[in-house]
Amino acid sequence: MKKHFFTSLFCMLLCVGCLLGCSADHVTQREAQKDDQTISIYLWDLSLCGRLPKLLREAFPELDFDFVVGHNNIDFYAYLNERGALPDIITCRRFSLNDAAAINNEILDLSETDLAGSFYTVYLENNRFTDGTVRWLPMCGELDGIIANTAIFQECGLELPANYTEFVQCCDVLEANGYRCFVTDYDYDYTNLEIMQGCAIPDLMRLEGTLWRRQYESAGVGEVTFLDNQVWPEVFTQFERFLKDTHAEPEDAHMSFSEATGLFREGKAAMFRGTGGDLIYGSESLGMQLAFLPYFGDTESNNWILTYPNFQLAVNKHVAENEEKYKNVMAVLDKIFSQEGQSAISGSGVVVSYRKGVDFVLPEAFDNIRPCIQRNHLYQRLASNEFFSISQMVGQKMVAGEYTAEDAYAAFNAQLGAPAGEVDTDVVASIDTTYAYRFDAEWGGSRAVSAVANTLCREAQADALIGFGLLLSSDVFADEYTWQQLCWLISSKGVSAYELEATGAEIREILKWAMEPAEDGSNQISDLSLVPVMSHMEYTMNDNGDGSFSLGKVTVNGEPLADDSVYHVMVWGSLGFKVNRDFPEAPGSRLIPLEESVPQILQEALSHGGLSEPTPYAVLG
Repeated sequence: MKKHFFTSLFCMLLCVGCLLGCSADHVTQREAQKDDQTISIYLWDLSLCGRLPKLLREAFPELDFDFVVGHNNIDFYAYLNERGALPDIITCRRFSLNDAAAINNEILDLSETDLAGSFYTVYLENNRFTDGTVRWLPMCGELDGIIANTAIFQECGLELPANYTEFVQCCDVLEANGYRCFVTDYDYDYTNLEIMQGCAIPDLMRLEGTLWRRQYESAGVGEVTFLDNQVWPEVFTQFERFLKDTHAEPEDAHMSFSEATGLFREGKAAMFRGTGGDLIYGSESLGMQLAFLPYFGDTESNNWILTYPNFQLAVNKHVAENEEKYKNVMAVLDKIFSQEGQSAISGSGVVVSYRKGVDFVLPEAFDNIRPCIQRNHLYQRLASNEFFSISQMVGQKMVAGEYTAEDAYAAFNAQLGAPAGEVDTDVVASIDTTYAYRFDAEWGGSRAVSAVANTLCREAQADALIGFGLLLSSDVFADEYTWQQLCWLISSKGVSAYELEATGAEIREILKWAMEPAEDGSNQISDLSLVPVMSHMEYTMNDNGDGSFSLGKVTVNGEPLADDSVYHVMVWGSLGFKVNRDFPEAPGSRLIPLEESVPQILQEALSHGGLSEPTPYAVLG
């Protein structure tokens, strides 16, 4: 096997380790759900694992939580549901009611709960099905709008615009002074979707627009709701006007995020589409003078901010079958949606709340959008999977000048009515034994994660494997797997891997980096889900008594780790979540990415010798 496999293995281990630490019982997810003191929560992204678990464990010390990083895709939850493994609490960022129809029958109706009643009606209505049920609640809203470099405006003698006419006038003056007035990353689906809707929000919020959206979102599985012939033709007309007025060029159709932000940071472009978090980074980290602007209407009173929830949250309907568990889950939800909970989840705090009584104080740079917030001019994007993909195709062709507004409307409708692609049902791998994903402290790790890690290490013919992060997204099921299902088994942060030649001393340094408090005092292991994962090695974690750990002894196949010996190591998982300090300099410079992804390596390994048995790797001292 090529050395490249070692990199993939390391990434995979990273993800697995996080998953293992989340629980202390050796049971499968399905068994855990029957326990009224155990609550399984699937997170849409690894970034939440460092904040939400700590908050909930401190608030509910009597409860046992399973935190899992799944996939940001409703189809993934449908896959879990087919195996009776739908978690108690679900979060998903890329979401629409239209996509969620496939699992509606398994999701609890929250419409009559006190929690749902605490949300602003206008936002709750966006999540209400035509039968009156509310099965998903929106977490704090990310702000999406136009970020302006105020220094460039001042240099050109311009005031910040207050309506669309003034916006166009500013664009013309900026271009005349040698600046790109507006740039953005049209190469991506989300940008086309957001700008296409953002520049036509007043039309989409008309009665005809809201009625059409309710019809589209409530469509059942297999049903097709086409664009209407009143509101949507105007949406494409407004987008066409926006492209012309912002002096878009054909080559912008495939401009990347780094290209767009590069022009903006270098002072070559005056505005770009971005989020509140982008503005905070630009002002605090880069020292730029920035202001956040809305999507402009014809008058100042018709300006809007596009928002999208950090995620949507739902509850498994079977929770209600256990009165005590239902009570516990509702208490957890109330904490998640509290001021403290939403602040922890939002990170930067530059968001708006859809729940009454939860308010975020926005910095001065957001003064231009305060009138929109006061008028509740906060539009939630329509973001079904098909709208993402079709918006990208149609939007790029409009930017490139290949489609007129009329062409775009016709093409979008044609794609909505196109037959769905065939689902790949070809079996690419099979596994004979089910292993629990949960971390078992008495055993010494997660059996599911360890089994996969050992399998990868075997295929790569490595001396050892090290992983950091949440590497799996479910139990390992005894089942046949299609390629998509095999990919779903691996966390999105665990699909890459590296190989590394390292001495025993360097391996010890890597483990300390991953486990022990950083120089600034921050805790590397804020939750046991973040402990390192290993294959062919075992280590001891000593409890420091303050919630942190220090590395104890390390063994290789039962023998002490030799500092002077050189080991061929697989590194599995994403190092990106370790933001407290850089990966150890010497080993980090020698990481070699593997050519094959972790799912590819796992598929080959399963065909060669099946799934390896799990072995303990983490001993809590």
